[in-house]
Amino acid sequence: MHSPQPAVPSQLFGIVIPGREVITNFTPADPSLTKFTLTVPFPAQTEDENSIASISDIVFFLLPNITLPPNSGAMIYWSASSNHETAPPSSFELLGALTPTQPSTILRTGWSTNEPLHHLIKSSMSSNL
Repeated sequence: MHSPQPAVPSQLFGIVIPGREVITNFTPADPSLTKFTLTVPFPAQTEDENSIASISDIVFFLLPNITLPPNSGAMIYWSASSNHETAPPSSFELLGALTPTQPSTILRTGWSTNEPLHHLIKSSMSSNL
C-alpha cells in the first residue's frame, strides 16, 4: 500500500522589489509543479524611479517552513513584455538561484544597462503617445 504524497504548499517563494510589498503570488506553470510564473506590472516610464530599469537589486527567497530537497535548486529567470502588440517580449534570462543551503539571495538585476529592456520600454512609450 502506498503512502499518500505530501501536499505541495500553494506558495513556495517570495520576492522583494525595493519600494514594493513582498510578492508571493507565483502560479504553477506546468502540471509537475516544478515551474512557476509571476507577472509584475510596471509603469511604462523610461527614467522614472518606478521604472523596471531603475531596479538594481531584488531579493528572492523561500517562504518560512519551505525547504528544497538535497541536490536541488530553484532558479529565477526574468523576461519583460509590453502591453502593446508592437513590442515583442524579451527572451528569458537567468537572474539567480536558491539552494538548500542558500534559502534567500540578493540578486543584481543589470536592468539599468540592458539594451533590449530599454528598447522594449521605449517601444512601449512610443505606443502610448
